[in-house]
Amino acid sequence: MAFGSTRRVGGDAAEDATLANLLAAETDVVCIVGKASAYHVTEALRTSLDEGVAMVADSVRFLKSRGRRVFFDAEHFFDGYRDNPEFSMQGPTGGCRGRRRLPRAVRYERRLSARPGGGHGPRRGVCRGL
Repeated sequence: MAFGSTRRVGGDAAEDATLANLLAAETDVVCIVGKASAYHVTEALRTSLDEGVAMVADSVRFLKSRGRRVFFDAEHFFDGYRDNPEFSMQGPTGGCRGRRRLPRAVRYERRLSARPGGGHGPRRGVCRGL
């Protein structure tokens, strides 16, 4: 499995160097990491939430069109879900609701112990949403 990130802010998936490198690895499966927290999209990436979703959707569509199986690593998912569940659920689906095959979502949180309850509260709702 090759691992990289979504296309860059304002970029074109077909011209993105990171996505090109994922294809050059010649693996059947790729995993792309992207922000699943509205805060991190607006503050770290300095872009709109619509662009944050588009970055995932464009990257997934591009890689799938080249025959790759795509996993999406939803970075900061649980913090994002706590603050803005609607946005956080758009990331793992890559903005592709209604498509037959969505990317597999890989959700993790490195700081689970930093919150009361360990961050496990949203899991039931998340599983229903996916």
